[in-house]
Amino acid sequence: MLEEEVINKKKYLYHKLRKDIQNHKYQHMTPLPPEVEFARQLGVSRTTLREALKCLENEGMLLRLPSKGTFVQMGKKEAEIKTYMILVRDNVNETYSANAIIPGIQNVALTAGKKIEICYIEHIEAISYDKDTIGKLNKEIAGVFMFGGRYTGREKRIRLLQMAEIPVVMCSCYAEDINITGFAGVRVDRRQAWKDTVLALKKYGYKRILSVGNEEGIIQGFNNDLQSYTDFLKAEGIYNKKFLKFVPYKYEAIKNLLIEIMEMKEVPEVIMAHSDFYAINFYKAADELAINIPNDIAIMGFSGYSAGRLLNPPLATVDSNFFEMGRDAMDLMLRASEWFEQSNPPDILIPHKIIMRKSAMKNKIDNGMP
Repeated sequence: MLEEEVINKKKYLYHKLRKDIQNHKYQHMTPLPPEVEFARQLGVSRTTLREALKCLENEGMLLRLPSKGTFVQMGKKEAEIKTYMILVRDNVNETYSANAIIPGIQNVALTAGKKIEICYIEHIEAISYDKDTIGKLNKEIAGVFMFGGRYTGREKRIRLLQMAEIPVVMCSCYAEDINITGFAGVRVDRRQAWKDTVLALKKYGYKRILSVGNEEGIIQGFNNDLQSYTDFLKAEGIYNKKFLKFVPYKYEAIKNLLIEIMEMKEVPEVIMAHSDFYAINFYKAADELAINIPNDIAIMGFSGYSAGRLLNPPLATVDSNFFEMGRDAMDLMLRASEWFEQSNPPDILIPHKIIMRKSAMKNKIDNGMP
């Protein structure tokens, strides 16, 4: 907890000083107060101050001159200020994690005075590979944000960004994506989050846990390694091959699956849905079929969709902290000078949080959950 407080204080001080410089509280080429006096004025330790000043120096906003001091440097013209690009897919649905991550990126960018533009992947992939285009990307774009993962490295946008030699931060990716692309990553450990949730349900007394994956045959975090998931369930003594289902993200398909589940000879006690949006469709189907959640069957979501707490009953979920993921991604991008072009790009893990609510708590074990 103490380490987290120190990191948060450093971030706060960095953003405060950056904003003060942009608002001309400290004028161009005027010296900052001596370190001891400046730390006292700001109410922070000298170590915290040094780290914040180092970040600003890396961005070119401060100039350190030996034996003379640290000076504010605001010589760039507006035309020379680069843009940060957010790459998104066109025509996506509500399950797209970027929808929840982008506000976090924008929050830090606004505080830091950085320009953000959203561009569609389809347009980027229509760009030619000629020298002029690549040179223009390198000259005008300070960095790029991408979302999702499971890349092969052969995607056109991946190759184009590699050739442009600009910093890229992938949000909500997988560890293997970092190795394949060479880009930085900010992510949740989906596999561990899913396993932790199964263990939490088991702790609350559930033994018949039905896992629902997507139409690609994927359980969150396990991708093409379903055997590892079944081995995990077997080790916990809760494996049942009938309790592993895959369904497309379509209401009728999810409704039909719920009918199938409720007609099983041994009905599961809880459904662990691929995402909160899958869970919401299970809610809709349960209402239509007069099935009570959680007394007839409990529901557990995954991802932390904020509106889930407003459902009746409130949806239990695994919060992926997408807003904080966006904030940390932008913070990482602003420190690109520290890691870009290094052999080991950063791999930042965002902690997940299991939120138990009434949708996953049957009356027999419900002790007044929120």
